[in-house]
Amino acid sequence: MRRIFTVFATLLLLAVPAFALSDAEYKELMKDKAFAKADRALTQAWGKVKNSFPNTKAGRAAFERLRKDQRAWIASGRDEEAEALMDREGHPRAKAYARATEMRAGYLPDLAQQCLGEAAPEKAEPEKETPKKAAPERPALKPRKVERSEEEFLAESARREAAEDWADGYPDIGVCVGNSVRLREDPDTESGIVGRVNEGETLILLAETSVDGQRWYAVDHPTEEGTAWVFGRYIETYKGYEAGTPACNMSIQVIMNFGVTPEKARALLGKPVKARQGKFFFDPASQELSEEVLEFSNCQLQYVERHLRHVEVWKRGLAFGGVQVGDPASKLTEILGDPTSEGDEGWDYEVDPRRHLRFELDDGKITRMTWDDYLGG
Repeated sequence: MRRIFTVFATLLLLAVPAFALSDAEYKELMKDKAFAKADRALTQAWGKVKNSFPNTKAGRAAFERLRKDQRAWIASGRDEEAEALMDREGHPRAKAYARATEMRAGYLPDLAQQCLGEAAPEKAEPEKETPKKAAPERPALKPRKVERSEEEFLAESARREAAEDWADGYPDIGVCVGNSVRLREDPDTESGIVGRVNEGETLILLAETSVDGQRWYAVDHPTEEGTAWVFGRYIETYKGYEAGTPACNMSIQVIMNFGVTPEKARALLGKPVKARQGKFFFDPASQELSEEVLEFSNCQLQYVERHLRHVEVWKRGLAFGGVQVGDPASKLTEILGDPTSEGDEGWDYEVDPRRHLRFELDDGKITRMTWDDYLGG
């Protein structure tokens, strides 16, 4: 349990997820089409500028400066800009926040270039030689074994199949934008109802189809085994800042494999060894939130307001994508590439400013895997 409380202490220190806006305020603003559009534009802009930073010491330092500025803007800068627009232009609240977010998306690329420019003096003299030396700095992929065990062969086949599955953009993450939305057996308004979802709830999208010109999504049922269909009008797709990257794909697989809700986790993993429910006061949102922790023999899951927030695996048998406890660290670079940050105890991969993957290492092997979705807007 100490680790669960550590997560909450950490998220209070990480400014990105701790929006000055509470969850309720952010969801209310997302109902405004202009704000939702501006928020998506900012998401896309962040993904593009992050990929523009070179994977060098100076590049990583420059990105840290940009990320620090982004955290400050989310924590207070956005509110200040919106308040100024309300005072100066007389904009209503939603329009002011939409305009502030839209402006941020517009000048974020220039800010990224400014941060890169500040990093230039660090590499001014060896600049011409850097391209020749850059390649050896990256961990080289280990050659494939000629002789492989049946387990290795099956794992490799699974990774290939997973890569093919991602080619059409699915699985994906969707967010429900309606209340008491019906989950149906088939993509038909006359089909049987197998459940309901409410606004703000997360769904794993598996496929899509068009029926009479209307889009329907096949989804992983959020509370029980099996699939269901949801009318596309009530779904907004959202992967985060790094849509389509290996880390983002693995993050979606973690949500799908461990259960987006406590009910789904029980359907997938069975009865937990221990289960605890309670409430805690979340200061950034100034409200009390419900918490449910499920502990199994090889993993622990934490849900806040019935949303998966923390996954921790310490035994082999449960995978994060194609990675399991006991695998060599080299498999991480093969599947995910270089870590966002690394220390003596392990490697971290940032999916987006809110979601993170962490792999604890000992003697070059993975000993513990953690996925976190920090509380925020």
